[in-house]
Amino acid sequence: LVPISSNAGMNLLIGHEPEARGAYRDGADYVGLLHHIVGPQPDAISRERAVVRIVLSWMAEAPLRTIQLGMRKLALFWSPIVEGETLLRNLVAALSYLPVLGLALWGLWQLRRHPIAWPLTALALALSLVHALFFAHTRFRLPLDAALIVPAAWSVDHLLSRRARS
Repeated sequence: LVPISSNAGMNLLIGHEPEARGAYRDGADYVGLLHHIVGPQPDAISRERAVVRIVLSWMAEAPLRTIQLGMRKLALFWSPIVEGETLLRNLVAALSYLPVLGLALWGLWQLRRHPIAWPLTALALALSLVHALFFAHTRFRLPLDAALIVPAAWSVDHLLSRRARS
């Protein structure tokens, strides 16, 4: 019985398997690949440990590929564009997300000495690193997007206040 699992092995496998491109590939048989790679294991915990060891060895053997995949995963994580979506959906996503992201980053920079900036920055860095290591998709950024509304709203308020004073 395994009441809870981190899925670290499977998620590392998805992010670093031989045909990995940084995101989950629809139609890929990851479970079959996992069983092929690790062979028979006595239990789920042993299987998880075995696949983590194997994938970490792949990463160590090909550090340039690991870095390239990590950069691609960061681009996928932060991009409003989703492969396979229609041009209209991607355009709407880009036009709605990029201004908020710009305002949020500017707000975080302006608030860098304020106590609220550190947890927001730490959240952005932590989620970025997790998804650069495992695999990424724009939807995984949702908790961060909600948090970035705070510095984006501050930026809008600051800009409107400055404009009203002039």
